[in-house]
Amino acid sequence: MTPEKLDKYFKADKSAWFKSNSVGEKVWDENKVDDFWDLIREHKMDKQDYNFEDFVFPKFQQDGYDATNRKSTFDYDFWYKGQVMNFDGDSSFVRAKFLDTALLRGIQFKKVKFIKTIFESNSSFNNCIFLDEAKFGHAIFKKTANFSEANFNLLSMANAEFEQWAYFYKVRFGSVIRFYRTKFREKATFDYSTFNGICEFDNNSEINELRFFSVIINGRVIFKESNISKLTLESINKGNDKPLGPPNLEFERSLLTKNCIISNIDMSNTSFDQCDISEVDFRRCVWPKNKNNNRILLNENGKGYRDLEEQYRGLKKNFDSKKDWELSGLAYVSEMDIRRRRLFKEKHYFNCFIYWFYGFFGRYTQDFKRPLVSLFILIGVFSGMYYFMDFDVLKAFQRGIKGALPYLAIDTENPFKGYWLIARNIEFLLGGTFLTFFILALRKRFKQ
Repeated sequence: MTPEKLDKYFKADKSAWFKSNSVGEKVWDENKVDDFWDLIREHKMDKQDYNFEDFVFPKFQQDGYDATNRKSTFDYDFWYKGQVMNFDGDSSFVRAKFLDTALLRGIQFKKVKFIKTIFESNSSFNNCIFLDEAKFGHAIFKKTANFSEANFNLLSMANAEFEQWAYFYKVRFGSVIRFYRTKFREKATFDYSTFNGICEFDNNSEINELRFFSVIINGRVIFKESNISKLTLESINKGNDKPLGPPNLEFERSLLTKNCIISNIDMSNTSFDQCDISEVDFRRCVWPKNKNNNRILLNENGKGYRDLEEQYRGLKKNFDSKKDWELSGLAYVSEMDIRRRRLFKEKHYFNCFIYWFYGFFGRYTQDFKRPLVSLFILIGVFSGMYYFMDFDVLKAFQRGIKGALPYLAIDTENPFKGYWLIARNIEFLLGGTFLTFFILALRKRFKQ
């Protein structure tokens, strides 16, 4: 067979090689299938010619290999018996079509392209090793795609389409992984996988469900401008013998709904940039706090003040809806602190002072002890001033209490005269404010 005829043979339509039975399964002409793979081994694999562009593959002959050494156990498919299943050079399956189950598991690839490749049936890449870049751009997986326990260094799934389930179970992801405009129309699971570099889910408008359970994130996982109908992130960086820090999770301009579950995660290195998180289902998460333990402190690096305000406001709204008043208060303090800093940067100094006063003396009505202490200090300071009216310690103390709490009675008539009325009025305004802070904080503490 001439090279031209051989190439035409490999790329020809093979729908006549099989018939469908009563349950829709393909029954292949085994002789034609055997002839095809014999020619693949002889004219492609023996010559280390790994260009399979536009090829139409029939069924695979046998799913037989030794998992301990990745050696083929039969003279089937791409390999001879006892041959290590390696593509020793760059390989290309651009625009190829796999008409039946693609049994590609256990293979070691260097640089490989599955661009615009169509998988008509199930595809199995279990235990594959991708040493260099693997490109699946515009690939279509019409049935289940299984990449369990594979190893990727560089991976691009740009515009790939997964019509049914996609399994990335116990996968090791390397330096750069990108799911750009990838469509997961059913469910994709990444359980027990490890992310050692940057993994981006970018500009994905059709993601039905993603699940990450007990994964290890040593690098960063970014959800950017994506619409995810259902997302589960649970027990990230947990259950490992070696202590692991909080995972780096970044959400940028993504739609997160009530079907987004984030559970049992240390949120110290998590950020939400221009995302509405008011409906996200947070469960048993560890929320980082500042050194004073009085506000939530998420990853704020590189974000504008208004974006941070929105982030903490959404978090407060989320906790309010669950009646978790303690966390709601911490998120509210974070929002107010960021607003005060923004006002100072925008040179709105008077408004900034009001927020500073609100925070310093009232702790934004989230701490009932702060305004109470402020009230006692106020009474002490003004009592010291009133001592110089008649040099009587007891009367000075009574005046200090009367000035801050005017409804209390003392045994001195007309205790404030002349210019001392100015001091008394200032104390009255401050005392009433501190008392209001105290009552509001107490109400929030016992709110049901």
